[in-house]
Amino acid sequence: MESRFNYVNAAPGAYKAMLGVEQYLHECGMEESLIHLLISRRSAN
Repeated sequence: MESRFNYVNAAPGAYKAMLGVEQYLHECGMEESLIHLLISRRSAN
């Protein structure tokens, strides 16, 4: 099985930024189900 792309090793700064966006989404009051949808779409690409 081919391993998935490793964001942390390839672009640690971009990965840190994505985590920051995720943290903001959790703090902004957006519905949890919508946050999970956005996160799953981000991970699928």
